[in-house]
Amino acid sequence: MPASHYVDLAEELGLQGVKSDDWSPFIAPFWRAVMVSALSPRNFIPLLRAGKTTVKGAIATLLMLRGFQKGVIKFALITGQKPPAPAPSPFPAPAPSPFPAPGLSSPSA
Repeated sequence: MPASHYVDLAEELGLQGVKSDDWSPFIAPFWRAVMVSALSPRNFIPLLRAGKTTVKGAIATLLMLRGFQKGVIKFALITGQKPPAPAPSPFPAPAPSPFPAPGLSSPSA
């Protein structure tokens, strides 16, 4: 989904000043570092020893790299601010009643 979809969701949830930007160009150098690390002979055996889940993660990373190179995967940064909290009431909260509410039993000692 495009970043605009998530911007709309954030605004619907009440965030203010929601903005987005494509950070894909800033992420691109990271992919090269991931590939160099994953394909390094000194990391290959430890990767296999780490187990099936880690190997699956490495394969997923390769697929993500392919998607990134084809322009299918984009990295978006989305920011927004929570609206200000409502002002506190100028009236103090009522003190709790010393009498139990009707239908409730009093605490036993």
